[in-house]
Amino acid sequence: MMLFQETVENVREEVLQKIAHPYLFKHIDNPIIDEDKLLLTVFLLKQADIDDSQVITYATTTMLIQIALDTHELVTNDSVHKGIEKNRQLTILAGDFYSGQYYKLLADLGDYQMIKVFAEAIKEVNENKMIIYQQAFAGLPEMIEAIEAVEFSILNKLIARFGLDEWRTFAFSFLFLNRMLQDRNTYNLTGDSFLISMLKKHSDELGRLAEDNKYQLFDPALQKAADRLKEALKSHAPDEESIGARTLAVLDKIKQQMYVEEG
Repeated sequence: MMLFQETVENVREEVLQKIAHPYLFKHIDNPIIDEDKLLLTVFLLKQADIDDSQVITYATTTMLIQIALDTHELVTNDSVHKGIEKNRQLTILAGDFYSGQYYKLLADLGDYQMIKVFAEAIKEVNENKMIIYQQAFAGLPEMIEAIEAVEFSILNKLIARFGLDEWRTFAFSFLFLNRMLQDRNTYNLTGDSFLISMLKKHSDELGRLAEDNKYQLFDPALQKAADRLKEALKSHAPDEESIGARTLAVLDKIKQQMYVEEG
């Protein structure tokens, strides 16, 4: 059986090969592979009753979908490529190209069931992104639910497909906390962030709360997710050092940021 890190590197190489396109890379930024989602995806698939080649195939497919969704989101966010029509069009085409690569990979295998599974996940992600972008949530709890769905829908389908239910709470909590940590880091660096700006756009009331309380609005949900993750680790702690270390780092950074806010 292939070692964990060796599998990760094989998946990374496969993804880079699939997304390679000289013309696109010349005119738009190269897509970024989400390292945490890569590690988590490979880890989950290695718990399934499948061989190494299947782990690499399904992990590669998952990352291609994630890259396609992330690329299309650059177009949805009007702060990116604003006024640069060529870049906008190429970014849309790039997202379609990356999405086509995942479809071709599974179609070549004849795995149409998995194509259907991923199509359902993509639909869920896009529906919840629209809820966030269009501020179609009633309040903060609904916004948090949409964020959770955006982050977790793809891996949730993998978990269901391969019978990995015992890892659902761990994966769900890890991804949500990591997403919130990324947004907090953006806020700390720039004084603004995507989620805070969405709250401000939603309503005057949430806008004022966001301005007055910054990320303290999210702290109850963060604490709940952190508690879920800690509880999950008691019964299903990852045995891969890189995943375990990253999990502890996320928990520690969330704790530090919440402590700073309280102080």
